[in-house]
Amino acid sequence: MEDLMKHARQFQDKLAQVQEELAARMVTGT
Repeated sequence: MEDLMKHARQFQDKLAQVQEELAARMVTGT
């Protein structure tokens, strides 16, 4: 169970990073 929480946290961090990159790309792209 603890492993699952750790994995979920890593996934959330990754998701946030991807969203930031996406937002930056959209800003510079337009």
